[in-house]
Amino acid sequence: YTTGADREAAYPNGAPHEVIGALLLCTPAAKRFFEKLNEQYDKEFEPERIGHIIAGNGTGDDFEGASLVNGPFDADKIDYLRRDSAFSGVPIALDIDRLVHSLEVRPDGNSNRELVAIKMQGVVSAEQILFGKATLYSTVFHHHKVRAAECLFKGITERMFETSTAIDGGPFEDPSDMLRLVDSDFTKWVTRGPDPDVITDDRTRHLLGLLGRRDLPVRIHKISARTIEGSSLQELFRYRDPSPDTTGSAYAGLLEMRRAISGRVRDATGDPTVYEDEVWIDLPRRPDLGYGTLIDRDDQLVELSDVFPTHQWVEYYKQHRYVGYVLGPRRHKEAVVDATRSVLSQQGIRFLEDPITGGPV
Repeated sequence: YTTGADREAAYPNGAPHEVIGALLLCTPAAKRFFEKLNEQYDKEFEPERIGHIIAGNGTGDDFEGASLVNGPFDADKIDYLRRDSAFSGVPIALDIDRLVHSLEVRPDGNSNRELVAIKMQGVVSAEQILFGKATLYSTVFHHHKVRAAECLFKGITERMFETSTAIDGGPFEDPSDMLRLVDSDFTKWVTRGPDPDVITDDRTRHLLGLLGRRDLPVRIHKISARTIEGSSLQELFRYRDPSPDTTGSAYAGLLEMRRAISGRVRDATGDPTVYEDEVWIDLPRRPDLGYGTLIDRDDQLVELSDVFPTHQWVEYYKQHRYVGYVLGPRRHKEAVVDATRSVLSQQGIRFLEDPITGGPV
């Protein structure tokens, strides 16, 4: 980030994890590592340039490998699809070898740059990856228990920022402080129980206790084209896909609704432990289905959408596969249902089905 009154994001197009990765590549330690790497292998890797590509700041003038670092079928995406398929037990067909052998570097007819494209014989492999990605998103990444666990982790880290204290007792005031923590840190506190001498905040200990008991937030209402009226759904999606300029206001809007719901639940149940940490309006992002992929068709570079119906796939996913959730504490499920309907109705959100019975409203 830049400093001063005109402070703005150095990587406005990057996801949070991409920004952290880009910033890490700018550190003295990373630069020393790449200096040794370049010397050992006689290469000229520039860590800051790679960081710009990872965070979506552009590729420069002539880096043809940029799409292999940050693109629809980059190395990271192919790796996590195969890995997550194996560890989740959801089988997907991925002919990675065929895809790799069908890649080629082609000059762009509209500029002096060279671009990575896929030969026509590799299109089937690209289609497999798109199908596999859609399958993993709908069955694993967007599964309600996965989303609930992620939201509970978010609640813990948000509270840690609010209290400026991490579960290891260290300061927690900047996103870089997250780098001190690994999975085992959370596991330690979950298995042993939160130590009140280290974690003095009652709400943080409460959330860690919920995680330790696997008492995850439960589904209160699905958010999809089948459960929310069309214009209402688009209103909610403003919070899912905010522009860089509206990200802060979108988060604040969702937080205000979560606080309103949890406040109504506290009033209805008399339970003082219910806060927005356990109430979530979860709107996961849709998978990227191949935008920007170049295909070499008859010696001409065309978009993947010219040879594969990506637009129809996106529309199908929106209508039939995409789902978000309102999540809340299991112990007060019915109270959260009532509070959710009341708060969201005040925001002009119109429901198409009853959240409890699943029937029409």
